[in-house]
Amino acid sequence: MRYFEFNLRRINSSMIEVKEITQLEALKYMAARYFDNVLNKASNKFNVYTLHTINGNYELKGNDETKDMKGEIFRWCNRAKNSWIGAYENGVCVGVQWFRLLPTIGWMYDGYRHGESNEIIIKMSNWLFSKTKHRIKINYSDITEGDMIWADKDEQLTVKDLEEKAGYKAWAWVDYPNYNAYYRVNMLKDIINDPSKFDKKELTKKPLRLTFLKRLGDLDEGLDDYTLKK
Repeated sequence: MRYFEFNLRRINSSMIEVKEITQLEALKYMAARYFDNVLNKASNKFNVYTLHTINGNYELKGNDETKDMKGEIFRWCNRAKNSWIGAYENGVCVGVQWFRLLPTIGWMYDGYRHGESNEIIIKMSNWLFSKTKHRIKINYSDITEGDMIWADKDEQLTVKDLEEKAGYKAWAWVDYPNYNAYYRVNMLKDIINDPSKFDKKELTKKPLRLTFLKRLGDLDEGLDDYTLKK
């Protein structure tokens, strides 16, 4: 039996409830949506994201200062815990989003958005910002566009969607390999740990564009912690 049931009906976003969820709940959603309930595959996909997005050693192009930026720019995220929100319609999960918030410096990074429509994804992003903007100085994020091996929906989310509907501003980008294809995430059922099983030819191609975005918060300097329930 599938952990979540999906269908292709149009979802009314006004009926969507967004709330904080556990990582296990988020990974079960991903496993059901993409991987026939194989939880290890969902874990691998998320681990690939954090390894090559948050901990990537980048040479970024086109940032705000019109200069290239190099290095492990988002390593600060490793000081914060994984947190998740989910979107629900009639008790059924229809989307998830990951974030890390470091209240000591007032920075947040959110991303890894998945949902049954772009409208749901935008609603989750705006809900998260509404609950945290008074506790942060800046909210970093990202979006990958290009030849993906999964498709949430017919119309993929774009940088323009996030800028116009969620208040982000794109500030840097990099072209990079499809690491999910390299690690064969959609095929391997075990937790990734054997390099002999990887598809090394994928590292010779850069079919994806990873764009980094940001939006400014409104930090109350008197607060040093946060909760989504307030």
